[in-house]
Amino acid sequence: MTLPRLLALALATSLLPAVARADDPPERKGFAFGFAVTPGAIAMGRGFAAATRVRQLLGGAITDRVVLASELGLQVVHGSKKVGFLGDVVLQGFVGRGFYVRGATGVVTNSPALARDRLLPSVGGAIGIGYEFQPVRRFGVALGLDYDVRMRTDRMLSQGIFLGVRFTGYPRK
Repeated sequence: MTLPRLLALALATSLLPAVARADDPPERKGFAFGFAVTPGAIAMGRGFAAATRVRQLLGGAITDRVVLASELGLQVVHGSKKVGFLGDVVLQGFVGRGFYVRGATGVVTNSPALARDRLLPSVGGAIGIGYEFQPVRRFGVALGLDYDVRMRTDRMLSQGIFLGVRFTGYPRK
């Protein structure tokens, strides 16, 4: 399934009548798991390199408004033959019904930059915003935008913007 179809599906499911009533607060308690597909662009001199990240999330909802999790995944820089691995610790806070702000810190094994060695390991983090819809109780579909900045081992910055969709389940304890 292509990204435009995934985004259309996420939007369509958010518009359908939910099992939970609109005045019920979203349920985000206990264990949380999910996955995300986030295509984006990473700055390369005066241009950009297309990249896609696929991640899985494991963690817990500390309260209905705060989720602490680890994200592990893959990063593919299009035009490169190498696949990078990434790992982040993520803190996500919800404001209102579904708007969220998130921060992450971690590592990526292959961060691109316009340098002699185009792909090197890096450490850094990301900040992001988005909105999580709950089409059914204890399951969220989120659309989000992340700004990612990492310091590579050669002390060059790798910066990127990623727009994507996340699917998160919050089963009861």
